[in-house]
Amino acid sequence: EENLYQCIAEAVAQVTRKAKEKSLDIQVECPEETYLPLDMKWMAEAIGNVLDNAVKYSPVGSVVRICAIPYESFLCIRVKDEGIGIREEEQGMIFRRFYRSPSVSGEKGLGIGLYLVLEIIKKQAGYVKVKAEPGVGAEFFVYLRRD
Repeated sequence: EENLYQCIAEAVAQVTRKAKEKSLDIQVECPEETYLPLDMKWMAEAIGNVLDNAVKYSPVGSVVRICAIPYESFLCIRVKDEGIGIREEEQGMIFRRFYRSPSVSGEKGLGIGLYLVLEIIKKQAGYVKVKAEPGVGAEFFVYLRRD
């Protein structure tokens, strides 16, 4: 059992410098006493990768929100940004290793961040969903077992 709040805090620390450079506000809603069976190092890496994309593809001065939502059997970590979004036809491809959307070819990246997110979450008996709309932003939902 690991502290999810601490895990999210570690992930946020990974992107704080980049977020400050863009005057982004990162807001976290997670009870400090939330414990889950997870690998702290790898989960912080996974959440950090989602946050890195949120920061990279969000406009200056926008907000990235991280929220922990408890359900009966799962806990959902939702990361919502106000960035460029993802076209519907690409949403199934973004978790493929080395996939990069042609629309972001000018940005730094190798196309492995979201692939790693999916692999890490699967190894912890969870799953990932995405909901996005071009020009509106993206929401990533990471579902983790609570037992």
